[in-house]
Amino acid sequence: MKLYIYKHCPFSVRVRYVARMHNIQLEVINIAYDDKTTTDLIGTKQVPLLIKDNGEVMAESQNIIAYFLELATSSKTGQPSQQVLDWQKIAFLQLQKVACPSCSNMDLPEFVTLSAQQAWCAKKETDALNFDALL
Repeated sequence: MKLYIYKHCPFSVRVRYVARMHNIQLEVINIAYDDKTTTDLIGTKQVPLLIKDNGEVMAESQNIIAYFLELATSSKTGQPSQQVLDWQKIAFLQLQKVACPSCSNMDLPEFVTLSAQQAWCAKKETDALNFDALL
């Protein structure tokens, strides 16, 4: 199976964690932030994206995790606890303020090219997330 990811993406991290926890073998493909592969496959830019061995494409981290748990015949649920969901709602903007301005300057495969860095800034920078001010 192939898994398209960004290294900085928390949804990609969750999927990879579950795969490793259950020894599910994946070909992990780090794509550039301005890469169009996922758009070509599902009509939108989104990671993680799983290509199953039968060629079926699966998006949405929770769906991929549920699939991995099914493969592993695990009794665990793919759903985060309500406490985790509540914390994410509270912490999301603050985490964005810390991470977003720096991501494109990190040595990550998704930001190797200038066009990928520019695509990140164009999509993520807002009045509330003014990268220069936050840095």
